[in-house]
Amino acid sequence: MLLTPYLSEAQQNTVGFIYPGNKRLSSQETNGVVSFLPFLNKRFKKKNIVTPKPFGLAFSSMIYKQEFISKDLRIKAETSLGQEIFAHGDSISQQTTAGELKAYVKPNIWIFPFMNVYGIIGYTSGEIRPDLFIDGIVIEDLPGIGDYYIDTTFVLDDIIRYHGSTYGFGTSLSFSYYPFTFYLDYHYTVTDPTDLEGKLYNHFLSPKIGYFVKLKNKNLMLNTWAGAMYFNNNQSFAGEITVEEIAPELVPIFGEKAVYNGVIESKHDWNFLLGASLNIKHSHLVFAEFGFVNRLQASIGYGFMF
Repeated sequence: MLLTPYLSEAQQNTVGFIYPGNKRLSSQETNGVVSFLPFLNKRFKKKNIVTPKPFGLAFSSMIYKQEFISKDLRIKAETSLGQEIFAHGDSISQQTTAGELKAYVKPNIWIFPFMNVYGIIGYTSGEIRPDLFIDGIVIEDLPGIGDYYIDTTFVLDDIIRYHGSTYGFGTSLSFSYYPFTFYLDYHYTVTDPTDLEGKLYNHFLSPKIGYFVKLKNKNLMLNTWAGAMYFNNNQSFAGEITVEEIAPELVPIFGEKAVYNGVIESKHDWNFLLGASLNIKHSHLVFAEFGFVNRLQASIGYGFMF
């Protein structure tokens, strides 16, 4: 398995409005640089409901490891006459893994005391390890023959690396009825990588339920949570192989080099989460989160609200 640093696009787990219930909570430190945001802010505060500061800037990091399935392996070569020939893998054994390193700047705004929207601007560097053992290939549409099966075995185990700019957006819904909290975060990113065909599109969805832990220091608020994360990170891969490695008898037909491509799909999109955040004077927030079952991950982050 591959264990790769990965900077997460996940929101900074800031709680939206906090309805105190029977608990007295001070909201005097939650005033931000403007008073008209979040919308409905004044109405909430009149009811002694604590609201978040309107603006924020968040940074976070995550490491994860996950298994994938490689599919639709295709091989393309060119004859000495310039004619393209295509083939596909017939039987494949594999242990495919992939990982990424992402770095982001994520400005965010609380539109309502329960709704945050944020932008994602950054950079992605990643690698894919197909690790495929192919038991045979089918050459497609040979003139006068049609599809033709060749019983051969070869391995594709090149590490495919790529990098590129990443951008996206997200929104989170969160609120608290003290001492319980509720989160729902969704974000979408697009990466334009080198060395890969097309762009990478990722979807994240994370529902969580949290609980405030009582602290003696009134300037600190500790929140713990449990939840789940949906992470769709299907990708494509491509590379070059020496035809003799596939089958020496193909060299007169395929030439000396061939290119291959395929797609990878994660075996499991969902995993479980446990995490905690510490809010300092309603202005600074640090958090840590761990994921397990289907995908192992660990993340830490920092957010500043003003």
